[in-house]
Parts: sequence; C-alpha cells; structure tokens
Amino acid sequence: MSTQASVVCDICGAEVSSPNGYLLVTREVVGEPRYWQSYYRQHEGEFSILGVRSYEAFKKNKALREKCAQGIASQSSPWMVCESCIGLFSADRQVTRGYAEQWWQSGGTFAPPGVGRAPLSTVNMNEKGMASPRPTERKEGFVDRMMRPSRIKHLWEQAGKIGTDAHTTQALCAELLGMVDESSKDPDVGRIYIVRGNSYLGGDRYEEALADFTRAADVFRRRKDLLGLHDAEHRMRFLHTLRIPKGAASGSEKADRLQQAHWAASLMHIQWDYSSSTQLEKLIAFFGDPDPEVRAFAAFRLADAPLVAPEAKKWLVDYYRKSLANDDERAALIGRRVGDLLFMGPDDVFPADMTWMKLGKEVPRSFINCTCAHCGYPNRGIPVPPAGPVVPYFSRKERSGAYGVAALCVRCSREFSVCWDVDPRR
Repeated sequence: MSTQASVVCDICGAEVSSPNGYLLVTREVVGEPRYWQSYYRQHEGEFSILGVRSYEAFKKNKALREKCAQGIASQSSPWMVCESCIGLFSADRQVTRGYAEQWWQSGGTFAPPGVGRAPLSTVNMNEKGMASPRPTERKEGFVDRMMRPSRIKHLWEQAGKIGTDAHTTQALCAELLGMVDESSKDPDVGRIYIVRGNSYLGGDRYEEALADFTRAADVFRRRKDLLGLHDAEHRMRFLHTLRIPKGAASGSEKADRLQQAHWAASLMHIQWDYSSSTQLEKLIAFFGDPDPEVRAFAAFRLADAPLVAPEAKKWLVDYYRKSLANDDERAALIGRRVGDLLFMGPDDVFPADMTWMKLGKEVPRSFINCTCAHCGYPNRGIPVPPAGPVVPYFSRKERSGAYGVAALCVRCSREFSVCWDVDPRR
C-alpha cells in the first residue's frame, strides 16, 4: 500500500485521500477542451494582466497558447484527479478509478497505459471538438433525420415527467445530449443538464450532480443567459446545503451548529414575511464560525433566502454597511449576498458609485467577478475596495500580496482569496 495518506488533485489542488481519485494520462488531459477552459479560469488573473481577458482571446494568442500547451503536454507522470474535476473529462470513470486504486496500492509507482508526454498534435482547445456525451457516435440515415424532432420532443417530455425514476431520467438525458447542441432552444441543453443533475441529487450522487450543474452554468454563461446561470448556481448552493450536514458526524458539535444555522435560515424564510430581522442576525452569526463548512452552509442558506419583506433588502444592506464600518471579518460573506442583488453578468464590474441604483443607497464597495483558485469556477458579485477593479488582481488559495479579500466559491464551496500586489485601498 502507498505510504501516502493523501495527495492533491493535479487539476484543482483539492485533497484526494487513498484509495479515491481517478488516474489519467497527459494525452487524456490535453485533449479535452473543458480542461483548457478550467485552466484558463484558474489563471485568468495573470492572463488579464497580459491583455488576455477571455477564453477566446487566450486561444487566439498563439504565443501564449503554445507556451501553455507545451508546458502541460510535457508532463510525463500520470494525473491524479478528484471527484469534482473528473467531470471535465470523457475518460472511462470505472477504468481510471481502477488505475488510481492500483497507483495507491503500488505506493505511487503504478503507470497506467499511455503514460508519458503527449504530442502537441493531441492538444485540443477548440470547444467544437468536445467529445459527445455518448461513448460512440451513431450514423444517422434519412428516416432518422426525419424522425429526429419528434424523437427529441418525446425524450424531453419523458425526462421531465413527474414519477420518472432517476436511472431512466439519466438515460433519457444522455440520449438527448447526443442529439442536440447549444443552438437548440427546445429543449435547451442547459436545462437538460439541470434535469439530469437533479436526478443525481435525488440519489445523493453529489459529484455527478455538481458536474452537470457546472456544465449547465457554462452553457448559460456562454449564451449570456443570466436567468439560467442564476438557476444553475442556485442548484449548486442547494446541493452543498444538503451535502455538508450529511458529512458531519451525528451528535458532534459541528452537526449541532449546522442544525442551529438551518433553523435560523428556515425561520428567516417565514418571519421575513412579517418584517422581522431577528433570524437574519442569528444566521449571520455563523459566518464567523471556525469551521469553513459551517461558514459555507450559513452563507449558502442566506444566498438563497427570499427577500420578501420590503424592509429585507434594506436590513441586509444596512447590516453590510455596519459590518464594513466595524471591520467585521464576516463582511466578505455578507457582501457576497449583497452582490447577488446586483444580478451581475459573467463579465460585469459594478463600481462603488453606482451601487445606489440597485441597492437604494451607496455601499463603499465595488463588485467584480473572479475565478476560484481551487476549481477555476468564475464567481460573480465579489465585493472589493472601490478601486479594486482598476488595479490588477489575481486569485489565490490563500491570501498573498499587499491586500486580499476572502471569497466563497459557489461551485466547490471552498474559500479562496482575491489578491492585489498593489493595495487598492490607497
């Protein structure tokens, strides 16, 4: 057996404990466009300093693209991939899981077939070259083409039908994904991922559900569909509010604190109809909890709380302004809920002197988008100092540089830091 109890994921840096994970080879990694999209998001801060501010711009910048491709393709050792990241790849999960188990048992010496450097000809960053969700492509004849619209309609009706079991729903969605593309509106590809993700969620298959919600978010983001993106991220947060309590030992102090946060959030949903801010204050108290999962749970419950009472938004904004004035360490998580109220697009920046337009009063913060340093997911509505957007910033797992702001990733539920080498408060 391996003497190592755990290693880090070679994609996002998350901990992978023995005997978990998936073992891939470099050729499988560099040939997947979704990996390169994730790679770009993880390095978006550095690339923006070079004037490369989108994935399309990254692909068009030949010198930068080739330098990155050569660096990654030259990796000769196998890649250990965590549950959250394996969804980026079309590799056979059962096979790569078996390779990972052999790697752990061999003490890290096992080499899967095909290990070694990958030829540059295998690098694929083009989204149009993405592998089909189906393992094989079926040739389509004239009759098939004529029947395709009615077949798609039938599959979609069955997939969304109440009472359809999870396994059937997943099979129907897989077939649909092999028949439509992102130009399809009925059904919408993003909605197909949402439906399949919900079926996984019902069976507590959190990693598969998260992978599908992430794919849906990526589709909506590329199409600039803010309602769809908001829905996909809402489902990610809901997933974590289910997953985190189940991971806490029954009867433990952590489980008790999570239960208290849950009750505070649940009562807040009811009492905000009657203009009571009591439960808001109780829930926000958990933003200072020493356990990052408890903080994430409380933050996600607040993020999806309905602002029903007319005073609710005012309470939240006033509470945030107060926390900023008192230099409260919980301000960053509170501000993230305020940022949600701005309903920012994937590429939006909201300057401090414009917040009154949507919040009713000015808040001494600008709001930006920044990628998570752990999983590369683009997070929206992160509060930063007023000059933060105009001073080059970057994402890190831990605070570094002259100044940093904590942020919670909606996808992986981990905290990361938005950092500046030059203090934006000056």
